This record gives sequence, structure tokens and C-alpha cells, in this order.
Amino acid sequence: MGPAVDNPIMIHASPVSLRHYGVGHASHTHEFVQIVVPVQGALCLEVAGRQACLTESQAAYVGAGAAHAQEARGGNCSLVLELDSAEISPALAENLAGQRFFSLPPGASAFVSYMALSLRHRQPSALMLAQWKSLLLAELAPGDSLPGGRLATLLARIDANPAAHWTIAAMARTLGVSASRVHVLFQHELGTTPRAWLVQRRCAWARTWLETTTLPLADIACRAGYADQAGMTRAIRHETGLPPGAYRRLWRELETKPQDPPTRRSSPFVS
Repeated sequence: MGPAVDNPIMIHASPVSLRHYGVGHASHTHEFVQIVVPVQGALCLEVAGRQACLTESQAAYVGAGAAHAQEARGGNCSLVLELDSAEISPALAENLAGQRFFSLPPGASAFVSYMALSLRHRQPSALMLAQWKSLLLAELAPGDSLPGGRLATLLARIDANPAAHWTIAAMARTLGVSASRVHVLFQHELGTTPRAWLVQRRCAWARTWLETTTLPLADIACRAGYADQAGMTRAIRHETGLPPGAYRRLWRELETKPQDPPTRRSSPFVS
């Protein structure tokens, strides 16, 4: 691949981001691990001397220190996951490094689509990004021992059925551990409490449905697991400064301006 003539544009400055690549990005290395997944168009990569052109549901693993270059022509977008070497288990790292290019399992492919959709609308919280990383790694290596992997099954089940009555006791039964152990796992792996995580996730679900559907507010509150619409209203107002109806209207008004949605916390930048 030729010399760089166009740098990748990152939509979000975070460990999980969407990037558009240009023609002939020069070969380079970095000290962290990357997993690169095209979500629109095709992306050609060279990693440690091996080349492949990837499309949706295919991925590349770029190990720490591995020389790599990428090139894309026309409209394209890729989801890029950046990890410290300690965040990925040795067994999974060895497996992916041996393949370098691989097809995503169905669960991982669906989760990548969800992440890409979310990133196009707003900057997720640091807590959500950490959860995304753990969940995607768990999908790539079911049964492997991953940082955050002990909670991955629980978090996925809650995301699949947020309206359920997710008490600490219910979480403990799902994990097969004691209630006190649930608190320990959340603190150790996510740096928060089960209740704080659930509050944040319910608000995130509600905001996503407000942004992307025409569901009545009461239905959204029920789907997100709130006891009533008033509970959702308090949460959305606390998070955004607006009640749900006003938040939805503002989002609709600014929907045609993706560079400046109502919850954007940083401007696009070039790296």
C-alpha cells in the first residue's frame, strides 16, 4: 500500500469508535491492540505482511507492535476497538493473531451493528464503552476467561430483557453466586454498583427508543424497566435536562444535523 494521502477520520475519541479511511494510509504500529470491523463498504488491510479486503461481518486483528496499513475507496466506515494487551486473554489474543482476518460469529456481528448505530447518534459513557468491550470479547471467545467475562452473560441477558425485574437476587441467580459476590464483581470489573449500572442502562435504552422510534412514552418506560412513566421522566430530565417529549422533539429537529446532535460531547476530529 502506498504513502498516506488521507488520514482516518474518527467520529468519536474513545476506545470504541467509527472511522472513515482514505486511500493509501501508510504502514504504522502502535502499542495497543485493535480489532477492526467494516460496517459500511470495504476496507483493505495489510497486517504483519498479510493482506485481505474485508466487508461487513469480517474483522481484522492488529496486535500490539504489528505493522499494518489500511486503504479504502469510496464510502466506507469501520468500527475500531482499541484494547490494552491486558484486556484480552492470552488464549484469545493468540487465536486471533494466528488468523489476523476472520469472520465474526453471528452474535458478535449483531452486537457490532448495535454499537455502530449507537455511535452514530451519540457518545456513549465510559462505563458503557467498557461494557461493550467486555461483551464483544465474550462473543469472540465464548467460555474463555476474559476481563469482564464473568459478568458478560448477565449483562447480555439484561440488555436482551430490560423490562424484567432485575433485582440483586435475580442477578445472583443468573450468575450462580451470592448477592454479595454480585457487588464485588461489578466493582472489580466495571468500577460501579449493580444499581448504578442498571440506572445508567435503563436511561440509555429509553433515550435510544426516544431517538429511533415513535413508541408512546408509557410504552418506552415499560420496555426500559421503569415502574412508571414518571420514573423515566425523572431519569431523562436528570440526564439531558429535558423531559422525554421535549428530548424526542429536539432530537427530531436536529436529526438532519449529524455533526451536532443534542447529546454530542465532542466534535469530530482527524487523527
